Amino acid sequence: MAVKTSEHERIQRVHEIYRLLVRGASRFRVIQFASENWSVSERTADAYLADARKLLDRELEQARPEWLTQSLCEIQEWKWQELNPDDRDERVTTQNRLAALQFLRAQASLLKFEMT
Repeated sequence: MAVKTSEHERIQRVHEIYRLLVRGASRFRVIQFASENWSVSERTADAYLADARKLLDRELEQARPEWLTQSLCEIQEWKWQELNPDDRDERVTTQNRLAALQFLRAQASLLKFEMT
């Protein structure tokens, strides 16, 4: 007979799966990880996965307004530096800014913001 997992242990497992999701793990990889590390069934791993996805959804919902504020501030800083060359951070090149802008556009698209 299997030993029942404590609530603390279950929460730790959900957070571990959450970290896997953040790194882009597929369901197959999560199930495999859970089976290898905790010797749990696919059904139990799916339950952990569902809880981890709920955590991720909550975090993304809360992060959306913060992301928008941070991104707007960053773009304002770049604009300021372009208009005030003496205040430029020499470590940040135009190429770096263009790459960062591409990442911002990708994030905005995923968060359903329009950037034109």
